[in-house]
Amino acid sequence: MKLTEFKHDGKKYEIAVSDSGSFSTVIDDESVIAITLDKLKEKITRMTRRAAVRLALPATYVQGPSRYIDAGVVTLHDVTITGIHQQNKDILAQRLEGKHEKLRISNYNNGEILQRLTPAQAAEYLALRKARHDTRKAFETFEKQYTYTTKAIELAVAKAEQAAGIEESPDD
Repeated sequence: MKLTEFKHDGKKYEIAVSDSGSFSTVIDDESVIAITLDKLKEKITRMTRRAAVRLALPATYVQGPSRYIDAGVVTLHDVTITGIHQQNKDILAQRLEGKHEKLRISNYNNGEILQRLTPAQAAEYLALRKARHDTRKAFETFEKQYTYTTKAIELAVAKAEQAAGIEESPDD
């Protein structure tokens, strides 16, 4: 329910109050909520000051499986980092190729952000990533082939006991 308007730096912000008593408004398509009207006004002031700060940090966005999953194909995109989302801390960026679309890159396994890579660095990064994946896969295959399982050890113990003439008693 609309409660009032708040003017700040020549802009009007419609302030609503919820059934639970919290106050909210929308700034640049982002919902902003506070428990009191004064705290909401403080947030509006702080967010509009931050919006005036322009960041243009060149970067390369690695889109695809996370570095921890390490499988699959990734795509590298040249982006410009423009800031950090104030509520969820997603990284805000703008893609340079194509439609120059705006991106919100989650801090959780949604991709990696590297310093802007040259074409040679990008090729090296992709080659190293593939080598790491292939090496990890070969290591896991080797380890699986030569690792003793508990069941295999139990069978070996049972055979050794049987060869020594040790029989399992019904009480065991």
